[in-house]
This record gives sequence, structure tokens and C-alpha cells, in this order.
Amino acid sequence: MNYLNKISQELTTVFDTQILFIKCDIEIFTVEEGCGLKGNCFDFSSTISASLKVSKLDIDILDWIVEWHKSTSSGSNRWNKAELTVYKDGKYEVKTWWDSEFQISLYGEDN
Repeated sequence: MNYLNKISQELTTVFDTQILFIKCDIEIFTVEEGCGLKGNCFDFSSTISASLKVSKLDIDILDWIVEWHKSTSSGSNRWNKAELTVYKDGKYEVKTWWDSEFQISLYGEDN
């Protein structure tokens, strides 16, 4: 299953006529297998028009993010942070990276 497609499709459900794209920040909690999700909605002038209301999304979206992480983060490609931008037409861009400072702040070590 392509969890990233599923996540992106779910995010498109919050679009209205004023929203051009949504930019989300994702944080992965590697020990307890959880995640955080926050984001902003941008209008056609690339101005923030609203905060993403995560509570209005499918309750399973956080589980999908964890599964996406499990299926794509390993070895030299491990990551614990991501930026996901989803456009009104359903296309998306994603950047993932490993944030050592974030990992150390949570667990006291960079593992």
C-alpha cells in the first residue's frame, strides 16, 4: 500500500475554493512509534489562510504516517522529520531528513 498517496489524498479533503496548497510538518517518534502533524493552508497568493485542522482528518492519518515511515526509513535513508506539500490538483512534494538534535532532545541519544 502506498501510504504517502493515501495521506496526500486525505489532506485534499480539507481544500476549499480559497486553498491552493497545504504544507505539513511531520515529526516521527522512533521509540514509541508515533508522530506529530501540523500544517498550514495557503491561498493563491501563497499566503497562509488557515491552520490545518488535524481533527477534521480521518482518525487513521497518524497511523498511515507511522506506516509510511516504517516502509521508507532505513539504513542511509532513515528520517524522523518530513515536510509534505499537497496541492489542490492532488500532486505532492515531500522532503525527509534526519534531525539529530530533535532525536537527542527526545531520547538523549542520536540513534
